[in-house]
Amino acid sequence: MLGDSCRSFRERLPLYLVAVCAVLSLLSFAVVFQSADTEPYFAFYWRDAVTQVFVAIALLVLWIEYLVLLIAAILRKIFTAWWWLVVAWVAVVMLYLHLCPFGYISDLTGGPM
Repeated sequence: MLGDSCRSFRERLPLYLVAVCAVLSLLSFAVVFQSADTEPYFAFYWRDAVTQVFVAIALLVLWIEYLVLLIAAILRKIFTAWWWLVVAWVAVVMLYLHLCPFGYISDLTGGPM
């Protein structure tokens, strides 16, 4: 009985990871587009600080955890090599997302980060 539940979880794991990737992507896009819409920042506001620093860093941490799980699954041959395309997607999203906290702090301090 336990073997059947493990097997069904393993069969559904790609679906779960695609769903997590979609949710994290949408949240990341919201933060990045909000940053692009209101930049440059001239004054400190809590709403902007929470979104651009704390939420962006929390999303980056979640992406790193997702990436570790995904790469481990690929290397253990649980997923096919096509999943490396998802790894590339995560890298692109993280590239843009990491600019949010650095850009926000740079705008407020008046210097490059």
